[in-house]
Amino acid sequence: MPFGIVLDVAAPVEVYDQIHAHLMAQGPRASEGLLMHVGHATESGFRVIEVWESREAYDRFTTELMVPMMTAMDPEHAGPRPVATEFEVRGLVIPGAHVVA
Repeated sequence: MPFGIVLDVAAPVEVYDQIHAHLMAQGPRASEGLLMHVGHATESGFRVIEVWESREAYDRFTTELMVPMMTAMDPEHAGPRPVATEFEVRGLVIPGAHVVA
């Protein structure tokens, strides 16, 4: 069952840019199980919206990639912990990627 999450982060959008670039440099492993990712700037920082194949895929990504990367990151630039809101995926269509769930 797909798993959706919204992360609101009170840190400069440049922190998102840094994290995103680092993860993309990891190759396909970084996005294993990820169906959709969108990041954008907000008034208070940035927001990430993701849909994963499963909660397990998201947890694996968080444990194996995000936590070690955030631990190694300069705490001054990491900002406070994100506010996470999970959601039930009711429909997902990404025509160019041939994804329909």
